[in-house]
Amino acid sequence: NLDWRFTTGEPIIESPFVIDQDVYVVNEHGGIFSIDLANGEERWWSPGVTRVIAASPTRVYGLGDLGQVYV
Repeated sequence: NLDWRFTTGEPIIESPFVIDQDVYVVNEHGGIFSIDLANGEERWWSPGVTRVIAASPTRVYGLGDLGQVYV
């Protein structure tokens, strides 16, 4: 049973992960999306993130392609 669908506009390079009521996904060209688990709506998007390195209920830590850290 499919409740919702979301597209990042580019291929997904990491497995999406869930924390509380948010789904996080990174796409191929760098950018992380926070998606509402209940309805599939985008909460926010941040460009530049190419990999998630850690996460907590209140923060997501990402790495950029030049080694910069995003929080």
